[in-house]
Amino acid sequence: MKKGIIESFVDKYSITNIETNEFVFQLFVSVMICLLFGFLCSSIAKAKNRSGGFWWGFFLNFIGLIIVICMKERYDLYNKATVQTREVKYKQEQNEKLERLTRMRDSGAITNEQFEELMRKL
Repeated sequence: MKKGIIESFVDKYSITNIETNEFVFQLFVSVMICLLFGFLCSSIAKAKNRSGGFWWGFFLNFIGLIIVICMKERYDLYNKATVQTREVKYKQEQNEKLERLTRMRDSGAITNEQFEELMRKL
């Protein structure tokens, strides 16, 4: 019958069952702490538009947390370009509306008072 990893470790180093349970518990707690710091650093890094925060926290715990907190926020060039494109489109739409209103006023479809009122709404 094959022995498990822990049983073979116990046989090899003649560790008692109580010591084995303590070892497994300490290993479990250590992994949980690493995971906690990993997820904490990951969430902070995502807020700063960074990647890899999980590994900083997982392997370096407190030091990794300090490193991730000190990271500068990264601005995504794609998002910046998207915002600029939206602003340009909005300005173009406003100019088109203004031109349309001016043509309507010049043709006599609306009065100057109506034109002024519609201009304030823009």
